[in-house]
Amino acid sequence: MKLRQEAKLIILMLLCSSILLIPHVVRKISNPNPIGLDTYYHLRSIESFKQHGIQREDNLIFGSRPYKINIIDLVMSLMPNTSFLVEFLPFFLGTLSVFLLYLILREVEIESNTVFSIIVVLIASPIFIYSFTVFSEIPFLVFLLFLATYLLLKNRYIVSTLILCVLLILNIQIIPFIALLLALYYKFERGKTNWRLLVAAVIMVALVVSTRLNSVSELFSDLSLKRFIADFGSELGFGIFGLCLSSIGLLYSWKNKKEYYIIYLTLLIFTPIVLVIHEFIIFLELLLAYFAGIALAKIYNRKWGVSILKTYSILLIVCGLMFSSISFIDREINFPPYKEEILSLNWLKSNSTKDDVVLSHYKYGYLIQSVSERSVVADKIYFLTSKQKTRINDVNLIFNSRHLEDAQNLLNKYNISYIWINGAMKQGEVWRRDDEGILFLLSNSEKFKRVYEYHGVEIWSYEK
Repeated sequence: MKLRQEAKLIILMLLCSSILLIPHVVRKISNPNPIGLDTYYHLRSIESFKQHGIQREDNLIFGSRPYKINIIDLVMSLMPNTSFLVEFLPFFLGTLSVFLLYLILREVEIESNTVFSIIVVLIASPIFIYSFTVFSEIPFLVFLLFLATYLLLKNRYIVSTLILCVLLILNIQIIPFIALLLALYYKFERGKTNWRLLVAAVIMVALVVSTRLNSVSELFSDLSLKRFIADFGSELGFGIFGLCLSSIGLLYSWKNKKEYYIIYLTLLIFTPIVLVIHEFIIFLELLLAYFAGIALAKIYNRKWGVSILKTYSILLIVCGLMFSSISFIDREINFPPYKEEILSLNWLKSNSTKDDVVLSHYKYGYLIQSVSERSVVADKIYFLTSKQKTRINDVNLIFNSRHLEDAQNLLNKYNISYIWINGAMKQGEVWRRDDEGILFLLSNSEKFKRVYEYHGVEIWSYEK
């Protein structure tokens, strides 16, 4: 039985809403804290704007630095109940983005079953789920890009241009994607390739990549499966089954490669920028979902000698896609921060002074800054923007040092008062043994005193 267009859209919206709500609803049962460590950067930023307005200096990093003004956080600070909005907005923007994508694909006259297949594959992907359940710029960027695209297809050029300008204000690094969007528009709506836009996109990608890397070799320094494949542990990675389906779609499309070459070029141009700005992987997933949708639609539309075989094949594919989704959702529900970590940082806030500096792994910098309101040596912003990464190297030296004098020199250099350690750091993230590196010194030197311990989270004070 063939479904009507309205029924297909309703199914897609219900599927999207369900998948994006499940992680939040289930997590609330055991952990009331928002999903993802990066969320706490925005929570701190929003709270800072509420309390102090626009500041020049960020004082919650050792030595301070110029405050990075995030336009989205600034606008959010003007709204009531921001803690609820931080969790609700990604879901809301995700469902709206799916609706817009459906309209866009129908507008460019892609066959109905293919449209349905593309969006099902996208919704089921771990990248989509993460991008629209964790608060960041990404839900806003994707939604606005889809809205600008739809308005462009409807010949609303002025409004579309204004939205694209807003996108550039939010994140200038999205400019290559805008150039590629316009190139795709020229190809599919006007029937010709705008090579100037493609060349401009390549140049823009090179500029964006060059601002984040010291050398070309650094671009390919971390291509591990664990970083890019959700089934191997990535927080923001592809599902294996979705990748396989995308590969089949690419093979199908190769028969009409002249029709698809502009998308192949776009795929190649996207890849370098995704390697250095990992959160932009959602844009690569959109293209791969397109090819996966082609494969799924081809399998559904082809004539089968045995109808039951067709049914089982499609069921197997859907189960494979859902396996990646369910597996990822199960992991995402248990993403940090944990209740124990929040409790420890609330304790630190109450039992330390505002001038105290906290040492921990840089990935927990946002969390420590947001909850305890104390300075850290390094956070993710420092890690991503620093060319030399001196502080990251110094922190690693401290963590791996078993010589008190060497450790003290570096601890004094950054005026460190407390060391915050969680279970993940002691289980392979930093150390593998209980007596490794500075863990040995913590237990065997009078310079350190354990002032807090609860469910695997420890706080040590350091006497200068």
